[in-house]
Amino acid sequence: MNASAKLAEWYRRIESGIRPHVRFLRDNGFNTFSSCESRMEVRLDMLSREEDLVRLDRVLAQSEFEDYAILVRLARRRGVPGFAFEAVVQFGNDRTRHRIARRLRSLASSWWEAPPRRGQQ
Repeated sequence: MNASAKLAEWYRRIESGIRPHVRFLRDNGFNTFSSCESRMEVRLDMLSREEDLVRLDRVLAQSEFEDYAILVRLARRRGVPGFAFEAVVQFGNDRTRHRIARRLRSLASSWWEAPPRRGQQ
């Protein structure tokens, strides 16, 4: 199987409703690593630079995706130099995002929710 066939197969595994969003972000140089069609969200790695966030917003603003929200997380870990910089792009207008949030947890919710204490699930 050649590289383009492998890439096509990889995209086919992504839920069809969010696939164009993932493809658009990846075609524009953003590394996506999680997506969800029901939440209309794509989670991506960012470099530790403000320019990446500005570029993400510019690329989205100039695209066919008119309504979106970008949630950003900066995290520092003891003993690890620098910080982790991640983002979740939520597609859809405010009303759609609110309706989804009432039904489902966001991909970003794991960022600020504390893990369960030992022995609790």
